[in-house]
Amino acid sequence: VVVANGLTHAEASILHNAWLGYETDWLANSRGTTPAALDAGWAALDAKGLADAAARTVHDEGVALRQHVEDETDRLTTLPWELLGEAASIAFAERFEPPCELLLRRVDETAGPNYQPASRLR
Repeated sequence: VVVANGLTHAEASILHNAWLGYETDWLANSRGTTPAALDAGWAALDAKGLADAAARTVHDEGVALRQHVEDETDRLTTLPWELLGEAASIAFAERFEPPCELLLRRVDETAGPNYQPASRLR
């Protein structure tokens, strides 16, 4: 979905970071994005009208695109859960929630509470 929307790794990380409201470039840096790739990502987003590279800020249109990626991902991944059924989906989630909570506690200790944002309630 990210690639289908014409975004590179750095661009997606920049938009995701803004969507989460994190400190500028935190997410991309935490994922090992090089300074050159990050600068290129900002420049590309600026050229697309989604960000101001000089100010290192993402425009509302950039955040809206990130939300679109989220919504489209949800739409594309719903069918397997529907086919599994509500009861089996709930049982699956209940089985995996305790180990995930343990993992996130360890992540908090080692990388901080911003890491693994997809695993956290927003």
